[in-house]
Amino acid sequence: MSKTKLKHKFKKKFVPRKREKFNIGMDMVECYRWLENKQESIARAKREGNVALAESLAQEIILSNFGRAVAVQTVASNKGARSPGLSKESFRTNKDYVAMMAILEEIVVDPKKYKATPLARIYIPKKDGSPRPLSIPSYTDRCLQALYKLAIEPMAEEAADISSYGFRPLRNISWAIGRVLSGLINPVAQYKYVVDIDIKGCFDNINHEFISQVTPFIPKHIVWEWSRCGYIEMKSDDNSIQPTLSGVPQGGIISPLIMNLTLDGLEFYVRKAIQKSSSPSKGCVFCRYADDMVILTTTNVTAHIALQAVEEFLAERGLETKAAKTGIKNFITDRQGFEFLGFRFRMVYRKNRKRPSGQIGIPTAAVKKFKSKIKSICKPKKSLHTIIDEMNLVIRGWGYNYRYAHTSIYVYSALSYWAWKQFYKVCYKRVKSRFDKATHEQIHQKVIDSYFASVKGLKSTYPLVYDKQGKPHALFNISQIEYVAPSFTTQARNAFILEDSQTIMKVNLRSKSSWKRTVLEKWGPCCGLCRKNLEINNIPYELHHILPRRFGGKNTPNNMVPLCKSPCHLKVSSSIQRNDLAEIQHYISLGILEIPMDYLENLKLH
Repeated sequence: MSKTKLKHKFKKKFVPRKREKFNIGMDMVECYRWLENKQESIARAKREGNVALAESLAQEIILSNFGRAVAVQTVASNKGARSPGLSKESFRTNKDYVAMMAILEEIVVDPKKYKATPLARIYIPKKDGSPRPLSIPSYTDRCLQALYKLAIEPMAEEAADISSYGFRPLRNISWAIGRVLSGLINPVAQYKYVVDIDIKGCFDNINHEFISQVTPFIPKHIVWEWSRCGYIEMKSDDNSIQPTLSGVPQGGIISPLIMNLTLDGLEFYVRKAIQKSSSPSKGCVFCRYADDMVILTTTNVTAHIALQAVEEFLAERGLETKAAKTGIKNFITDRQGFEFLGFRFRMVYRKNRKRPSGQIGIPTAAVKKFKSKIKSICKPKKSLHTIIDEMNLVIRGWGYNYRYAHTSIYVYSALSYWAWKQFYKVCYKRVKSRFDKATHEQIHQKVIDSYFASVKGLKSTYPLVYDKQGKPHALFNISQIEYVAPSFTTQARNAFILEDSQTIMKVNLRSKSSWKRTVLEKWGPCCGLCRKNLEINNIPYELHHILPRRFGGKNTPNNMVPLCKSPCHLKVSSSIQRNDLAEIQHYISLGILEIPMDYLENLKLH
């Protein structure tokens, strides 16, 4: 098949409409339990220095049906499964999933016969407006990468830097923020200088020879195929395969892991360089999130030593720092501070305090971008409930992202009224167009009566509209989002080892809002139906109302249970819609569902 036909085929099947539920005739709960035990054994063997045993256990995952089933389900359940790349095979039905497991078995038995499909290259905009290349592998390549990732990630976690937080299980952005904040508020060290480092095209420029060195367990032929498979520009008239002479594709499942393996050891290298120097100050705070990192030091000399050590470390791997975003700054004298991961860190001087204290703030540019998004949504021609739904997506996402900032309480309070005002303007224009001769007071009262309602806990009314089906749509109040103090720990390294994972999960619970924390602590944090550990497995979950709201259930922690987003939450919710009495009674016996007796009696009669 020619490249032109492949390209057209890609466009036609880009978004399949219907997909079957994942069912290949295997007990997936048993698969996950088997995999968890193997991964923990691999991690413990690596910690004890028994590399041969660790690699032997990893090979068992690669060759087992359990490992392949989990790998295929990982790809099938991901949103990216709807992007086929340049795949020739279908990946929608259970027959396709079973066929994919057979393909994976053939590859791992004889890796030399494997041939990677060229990547489908598209571009997405960065924050600064520049394009970011995103390469989409085929279904087979993604499943194979997912399989090898399951096997080598426990070993990679054991060798990872303690202060590395990006693309690691059970870690999140709050860990990195908490690590930097701990350096700012340290009264003993009194760090003054920050080395802000950004790597230039980290994913795209990693040396291929070095990739094969950091992934010795993966057959070199497979690594070479992933690295040198080339790509085709999907939005270009040129259908030729462009070579990939360096780097790993942004969009590959295993690419973030390879990137971390490449940069692991950087923290030790920097600390060793500072210790060997003649500088009287030997301490520093190192924090890395993916390819973004900061280093806090006490002197300017130590800061330059740390920056030089980073550049030497990167040069061996074919990488270099981005000059425009890399530099050294004294954040004590510079009241603006510095930005890291979208947050602004600075020192704040307060009365009756001997030294300034560290503060996390929201950059002004981030607030302006948020306002521009909301303004673009508030169009008069749209239906009001559509406007509210689109505004809620932006408000919730932005609000929960910046809940770790100290200034979030004051910013959210101001933005709450601002969002209220933007929706009010849309409603005002709509009412004014129908009542030209009405006064301002009359139009205002009509808007408030028609599109706003009183909200408990708020002095003023808040937007509330109904669609054609009578479903209410209320604007989310961003001021309801609680400030959450970021936290981290250096006492646990490997999330695949039980005692380490328990320590990590306790830290993660502290970083959640009090409301969600109460629910998760009560349930494990495990799914109420399948009992999978949501934190260890990094499973997307939703909080389900035990007594549904249609029967008067309230939004309280006691009425909530965490359920896997798919399929557990879907099963429990659909059982009521389908009036399946047997399933409803089963869920009631598990304590994850409550139904009024009169409703149950009606079901029994019918």
